[in-house]
Amino acid sequence: MRLEKEVSFMPRKKTQDEYEQQVSKLAPHVLVTGKYSGNRTPIEHYCLQHNIAWNVSPFNFLQRPTGCKECQNEALKRHHESIKKSNEQFVNEILALGTGIIPLAEYRGYNEPMLFQCKEKHVWETTPHDIFAGYECPYCAGNRVLRGYNDLWTTD
Repeated sequence: MRLEKEVSFMPRKKTQDEYEQQVSKLAPHVLVTGKYSGNRTPIEHYCLQHNIAWNVSPFNFLQRPTGCKECQNEALKRHHESIKKSNEQFVNEILALGTGIIPLAEYRGYNEPMLFQCKEKHVWETTPHDIFAGYECPYCAGNRVLRGYNDLWTTD
């Protein structure tokens, strides 16, 4: 019986031209201005849209080829605007929870604080995120003290 040696295959290193071609396909507004010396070594890139140079490893850039910080902020803003609900949609989703909680202010965003009212007419400020996460009225839950409702003089 003959034992065969296992041959390990190491992929060849990417060239500067190959990396630049990948970048131009994924993000045509970005130029590679630094010298490519490996996938994990940060090199300089240049954004043609915002005239910003920054260092990033080729590995990280290829994972998220959005561009400079300004390009990333613009992409994030577009994403948030695309998923933003109208006030009517938001109110309908809150009412569908069946908790008796109603919003008292205009919906501005998932993590933007606003006023809510419970079925006992208590008013408090929290985020829509907390309401959807199942948090209830802090006064009814006993997490906040409301004079005349759950203070030491009105509870046993």
